Amino acid sequence: MKFKLRNIYTQYGKTAFLDTSILRSLIADLELVKAENNLLIRAAECGVALIVADRVTSPDDTTAIQSIIDHLTSELMWGDDKAATAVECFVFAQCSNTDTDNISSVTWDTFIELASTAESGDTVAQTKLGLCFLEGIGPDFSKAVEWFSKSAEAGDAIAQFHLATCYANGTGVTSDATTAFNWYVKSAAQEYIPAQHALCNCYEAGLGTTKNETAAFNIHKKMADKYYLDSQFAVAQYYEYGIGVDKNATEAFAYYLLAAKQSHASAQNKVGLSYKNGIGVDRNYALAIEWFTKASYQNDPEAFFHLGTCYSNGDGVSKNESIAFEWFLKSATLDYPLAQCTVATYYQQGISVDSSDSEAFNWYKTSALLGFAPAQFELATFYANGIGTAPDEDAAFAWYLKAAQQGYTKAYNIVATYYLDGTGTETNEVTAFDWFTKAAHFKPTALVPLLMRMPPSHGISKPLSKDTQKHIILWQPTI
Repeated sequence: MKFKLRNIYTQYGKTAFLDTSILRSLIADLELVKAENNLLIRAAECGVALIVADRVTSPDDTTAIQSIIDHLTSELMWGDDKAATAVECFVFAQCSNTDTDNISSVTWDTFIELASTAESGDTVAQTKLGLCFLEGIGPDFSKAVEWFSKSAEAGDAIAQFHLATCYANGTGVTSDATTAFNWYVKSAAQEYIPAQHALCNCYEAGLGTTKNETAAFNIHKKMADKYYLDSQFAVAQYYEYGIGVDKNATEAFAYYLLAAKQSHASAQNKVGLSYKNGIGVDRNYALAIEWFTKASYQNDPEAFFHLGTCYSNGDGVSKNESIAFEWFLKSATLDYPLAQCTVATYYQQGISVDSSDSEAFNWYKTSALLGFAPAQFELATFYANGIGTAPDEDAAFAWYLKAAQQGYTKAYNIVATYYLDGTGTETNEVTAFDWFTKAAHFKPTALVPLLMRMPPSHGISKPLSKDTQKHIILWQPTI
């Protein structure tokens, strides 16, 4: 119980413990037995989380801890055992330090003692000594490999994992993907979780073995069914996209929900989207907003964006563009490109804010610099027409080209025309034809600008070369 409560603190931070309504909702998602759930919620409603945050600085602060227990028993009529248990859980959640084996804190004296123990054949000491050489005292990567090898050969799963990683990255040894894979297999066979995840990566990417997405899925599935968070999210994605298994929206939702209940922000967004769009579950806007809100507690920019979309569309809430803009702006300031592009649109069109071409230009540029193709296209259009900035044909062409190279089809025809006319770049008929051809696959009339330039019937002063005309004639029957 206290470890699950601690998970809320590590995922959401102190803020979640200072808001009783938020904390009550998060506790309800922990899937505790009824008695434990009721105990923690009652404690939250009695202000235990707030009092612990205010008075207790460490688990050793026995005077403060006892005073809280006394408050519950004498003033709120709690039983002694329940009061002690509740306070213990909240103290552990907010004050405990679970990092008990920090290699970087090993002193020289401890290192000497560790080395002596390792020399005697102790595999745990050998592994720790390897870690010291890898990331603590030293470093000496070849020595790390030497000690990991000794412990790994003796069957230590942690050493096998670290040795595999050294071979995978070429750390202290020549890079060897096959050897890395084989050591990951040995470590994973002992159910060492980091090795199982690494083994999935090997199967997914074909590193040191034949690519096998089904094998990766099966490993993740076994871990997910044992409630390992990252694997729950991975299995959900496999089901959603049909990776290594048939697509199944219902199963995808089920595993996203498992991960979401363990405070996985991306999974919470996926659950929200599932409820919003009715994918894998019945549409329920209220639950969609609830899950987006939970993800937003973690300062998640995607959650802010989705909440903005709900207010913009009136999904589950009254339509309110002003509130929508506030959520979009929160997301945009956390470098979420889609939100930045949306904020730019609000400024461009004057939606709930004063219209400002310069603000729109700045937000489009911010989003474009993060590689968001629609923003790159809009930024190019601003440069081309001198909106919010001075006209700049070179910059316009450069951004149209970036958008086109990412597969943004609206930019294809424009890039082709720029190459054909030599606008913002040197004239290049061959490249223009290539881009016109790409555009024509989505819009057959895209070749019209080329056809109109063919002499002599149209009397155009800048005709196409015979070579290009020949290609157009050959291509025309497919239009």
